[in-house]
Amino acid sequence: MAKTRRTSTIHDDPAPAPSQDTLPHPVTFFLRDGERREVLSRLQRISCNRTQALLKALGVPQPEGDAHE
Repeated sequence: MAKTRRTSTIHDDPAPAPSQDTLPHPVTFFLRDGERREVLSRLQRISCNRTQALLKALGVPQPEGDAHE
């Protein structure tokens, strides 16, 4: 079986790194099992996206078009 030779590909310059202000930051806290299930259930009623649901439940204003994916 003959070996195939891989050729290198020239790529464009990499995109600049995003600003720290635009990157998401984690928020971590601990709940008991029943509390966690209840919180997740209530958030699910607001939105299938937990981040959007939590922000909406807390009344945190969101910029137009901010999807928090």
